[in-house]
Amino acid sequence: MNGTRVIWKEELVTGNDIIDIQHKELINRISKVLNTSDMPNSVQVADTINFLFDYVFDHFALEEKLMIQTGYENFDEHLKEHSYYINYVNKLKRQKIITRELISEMQSELQSWFLEHIINEDRKMAEHLRRYCIEHVHL
Repeated sequence: MNGTRVIWKEELVTGNDIIDIQHKELINRISKVLNTSDMPNSVQVADTINFLFDYVFDHFALEEKLMIQTGYENFDEHLKEHSYYINYVNKLKRQKIITRELISEMQSELQSWFLEHIINEDRKMAEHLRRYCIEHVHL
């Protein structure tokens, strides 16, 4: 499979340990399928899609809870991005046949959305969470 490899890199670090651990798990799980040089089998891809389906709901729910609790000013915009990705994963889950084109699309989508979302949106959210803790947690 050609294309940019999906890997964890330092520019994806948000500074929030829980969110970073979850992001690493998502990327590692997906990269096992998408970064293979041969066509992954349908079971591998279906398992990854099922994992994504369950995991993104839990991960997004955590992020959304933190944003609500801390009054994150960009909550609505962030929520729209989450909704987009949930719709995409739902579309994947409805796929009946795993093709090379589908895997290529998944890789492209990860590059263009998920990694960019972490870099551009989740890092801003994590900075907000850090500021909130500094301002509101008194030891």
